[in-house]
Amino acid sequence: MMEGISEAISALGQFLMAGAAIAGAVAAFMGLDRWKNQTVWQGDRDLARKLLVSLYLRKNAVKAVRNPFGFEGEGGPIAADTPEDEKNWKATLKKYQFRLGKLEEVKSEIFALEAEAKAIWGNEIEEFSRQVWNREHELAVEIYEYINAQHPRYRGSDYFEDKEARKSNSLQVFGGSSQDPFWPKYDAACINLETYLRTKLGRKQ
Repeated sequence: MMEGISEAISALGQFLMAGAAIAGAVAAFMGLDRWKNQTVWQGDRDLARKLLVSLYLRKNAVKAVRNPFGFEGEGGPIAADTPEDEKNWKATLKKYQFRLGKLEEVKSEIFALEAEAKAIWGNEIEEFSRQVWNREHELAVEIYEYINAQHPRYRGSDYFEDKEARKSNSLQVFGGSSQDPFWPKYDAACINLETYLRTKLGRKQ
């Protein structure tokens, strides 16, 4: 009788030990899974934070491009042999080359981050990013038109079809009024991208 009880206790002990081992393995697996999820979440968060900071720098660079004011020599000195009637135009050209160059520096950093984000998160970020890039391209075209219109060859004539076209170009390039046709659309595109990135931070705006 005692022998049977002893065997039963021994079997129960082995069963409990086996159960404890299984429970420990499950707990370890769940802990590893939580660690993996935490690592993925932290990686997403860090990448999203970098992209958000870059987006703010990008918007500031666009604001700088559109600033109607400048300073003498912005963009660097003009060549000494520049014809007198081209000096103002050259100064305008170099000013916008300098400003757009600063914007491109920011965008080149963003391009690398977005390539990483696309590889991890999929193509969704590209949809939001393209909206911002398209608006910036539209601005660059308007600036190109504005610079061309300043060239001495158009003195005494009008590069644009009419005064309304000139005014529209000026508003696109400089803004600065309630009639600004560029900034509300650009800002909306940036907000769409920002809202998407905030979902990767673990919280929405």
